[in-house]
Amino acid sequence: MGTFLQSLFLFAIFYTPLRLLHENWKRLALPPWFIYPAGILSWGAVLSLVGPPYALVSLLKAVLKAPDVSAGFEIGAVLILISLLAKTLVDHPEILKWNHMKPFLQHSLLFRSYFGEHIDLFEELEKKRINDIHREISGNDIPDAQQKVRILSHSAPGQARQDLETLGAKPLQSAHLKTELEQLKLGTTIDISDTFKINVLKRPTNALYTQAYEMSLDPAERTLRFKVNFTNITVDAKFSAERLFRVKQEVYDLLQALVSEEWLKPYSEFFDLLFLTCFRVQLDGFDLPRQFPFMSIQVPVHELRAREGRIYNVADLHTIAMITMHNKQ
Repeated sequence: MGTFLQSLFLFAIFYTPLRLLHENWKRLALPPWFIYPAGILSWGAVLSLVGPPYALVSLLKAVLKAPDVSAGFEIGAVLILISLLAKTLVDHPEILKWNHMKPFLQHSLLFRSYFGEHIDLFEELEKKRINDIHREISGNDIPDAQQKVRILSHSAPGQARQDLETLGAKPLQSAHLKTELEQLKLGTTIDISDTFKINVLKRPTNALYTQAYEMSLDPAERTLRFKVNFTNITVDAKFSAERLFRVKQEVYDLLQALVSEEWLKPYSEFFDLLFLTCFRVQLDGFDLPRQFPFMSIQVPVHELRAREGRIYNVADLHTIAMITMHNKQ
């Protein structure tokens, strides 16, 4: 039993510093020479894991060689302790954070410089995450998702981080953009919700984006329509002048953010009007959300662009937009 506990104690001594320094490793904040102490700590953690199975096998051999009640109780205690540890780690995986720690440990065990590979790894993970989102929504991979990742300079981590930020800011276009543009030229209404959702997940530039949905483009009426849920406004809420002002400010900021999106530019020649319907959300008796429209706003794109980057008093929003308040249903 003593050997078993000593092994676990040694593992904690070696693994805990690595666990605490993991976030610094992710930010490339560790000095290059730290790979050597990290390697020693990693090897110490790995070798200490030999102790528990060795202790258990030794106890079993002792019992088989000379059966003893106290040895049997000791084996039982070890098995109970193993069960408790396993249950704790399964219920709280954040204790070891194993999936996140593996790349750090792999590099440390080999005493290998991880800076350049670390950058490339996270660029690939980011691209994979975006591609997985695109596949889940559209059923297809992003066409350039399988292209070879450009190797970033190992000697310039600052430049590497800047390159990664540039990559993250780059908008994602629909895999069916060419077909969609052809349909728009024929006057067919298209749904661009998928492209909107992918770019929202990748880089949300407005807080209401997560509540926006059903985005469609009607080239015949030259209108981009979508809906937004205001989850903080109940069905019974009264619209005082102050609350209505705040809602209009949120809506105006949302509309300004949308018209400035890079991914939307290929579609811009087919619409010059935005039509937004705002909904309250209320749970019914079955805890299912029911939506009630409370306001619609129709605003020309050129009016938004004329005020882009300028302070605007939304109390005057009715002068550039058609606002319709809906009665509670």
